[in-house]
Amino acid sequence: MRPIEFKIEFEQRRVFIRPTLRAALRLHREYDGLHHLLTALMQGSLKAIGLVVMECSERTSDRTRLMSSLIGKGKRLPVNTILATLQAPCLECAMAMLGLDDKAEGDHAAAGKPISFEEHIGQLYRIATGFLHWDRDAAWNATAVEILEAREGWVEKQQAIWGRKEDGEGSEPAPISAYDDTVDHEGIATLKAMSRRKAKAPPQDIGTEQAIAFLKQKSAERRAGAA
Repeated sequence: MRPIEFKIEFEQRRVFIRPTLRAALRLHREYDGLHHLLTALMQGSLKAIGLVVMECSERTSDRTRLMSSLIGKGKRLPVNTILATLQAPCLECAMAMLGLDDKAEGDHAAAGKPISFEEHIGQLYRIATGFLHWDRDAAWNATAVEILEAREGWVEKQQAIWGRKEDGEGSEPAPISAYDDTVDHEGIATLKAMSRRKAKAPPQDIGTEQAIAFLKQKSAERRAGAA
């Protein structure tokens, strides 16, 4: 099974970020497509890195500590430390949202006419809540891989109980449709290779007050929404 979380080594602690449905949808809408997020992450954008941390951190305490080091009033992480520590796992997490990680091809093959990314997320949500009977929070906090693996388990269970049915029979969930998010697939190999390297020079927008102000606003919105 492909990775469902990505590790950040941070101040002698391990923090995990996850490509959940909720995070994928929010980041897709924020950047008008996850392919734009990938580009921003490759350029070392503080805004992009901060948003991935904010949306994908597994625990509130981890998110608070990381964001404080990025945009807090006290001592912030140096630019090179941000890139070396956060850029690669954030990029890998974003790639996983688009199914571009190393083992994506061949797993849970998509079929049919391509659909939009938001329709793809909706399809996964319906599988989680409809066929698997997960509650809404469990569905939104799950990754695509977790939902598809659970779906395979559900199908195998039905087949073990009732036997394998012919196409068109029974109530097995429909195949997952392929989605089109305007990704430059020819550049994916380069992106993967670059994601494993440490950045040699800071990009121009890292640490700018504009990016910090934006992330502070987003953090405040998230806290208000959780209240």
